[in-house]
Amino acid sequence: MDKALPPIAKKLPITLSVAGHDRVDSYFWLNQRDNPEVINYISAENDYTKSVMKDTEDLQEKLFQEITSRIKQDDQTVPFLKNGYYIYIRYEQGSEYPIYCRKKGNMDAPEEVLINCNEWAKGYKFFQLGS
Repeated sequence: MDKALPPIAKKLPITLSVAGHDRVDSYFWLNQRDNPEVINYISAENDYTKSVMKDTEDLQEKLFQEITSRIKQDDQTVPFLKNGYYIYIRYEQGSEYPIYCRKKGNMDAPEEVLINCNEWAKGYKFFQLGS
């Protein structure tokens, strides 16, 4: 059985200077997310990985199910008090992203949802809330 050969990224050396130190990065070009060559190279790497790992797909799925079965799906952080509000982050069963919440005065107060990342993430393949 022939194994696929991995793609080889071209080397385009560039010298980077930081704090008086020079270093050569031959793969700096790979950080250009919109460059079609970068996208093609990453796609080739992904295809290669899929072909090499093909015979482990069942094991990968089994491991994924094992790991995710041990993660509590409906969880929340410990609330902390700031400016009269108890602030916490919670997760809901079946949702991928956090929900940022607060309660005024005590934890028996009505919940105010500040940011529901699941709502903001709708329609996108990836979502990340920054600080």
